[in-house]
Amino acid sequence: TPGLVASVKKKEFYCIQWKKTIDKCNLFGDTTLYIVYSDFRKKLKYLIRSAKRLYYSRKFNKVSGNMKQTWALINELRGKSKTSIKASFKVDGKLVKEKRKKYRLRLCVDTTA
Repeated sequence: TPGLVASVKKKEFYCIQWKKTIDKCNLFGDTTLYIVYSDFRKKLKYLIRSAKRLYYSRKFNKVSGNMKQTWALINELRGKSKTSIKASFKVDGKLVKEKRKKYRLRLCVDTTA
């Protein structure tokens, strides 16, 4: 959402302002700026976590009661998908899908030479 994006930019602004005050003499910089940055960072982390929680709970509520759609959603969120492409390769310009043992000797490299 635009509000979260604006908050992330504001957090980065606070971080940059705080880091500008760090020098060799004062390794922690301005402590008040660090406190402002740290508090804002904690609040933003909480907002992002709650937004994720709400997003995923809405997705699961939408498919509740349908086991097939629920598992499809779980696999989608995990990044797991079924591929319809089966392993195949070309030998002598011909597409080979089955009987790989027959062509295995042709594919091996002769190491005795």
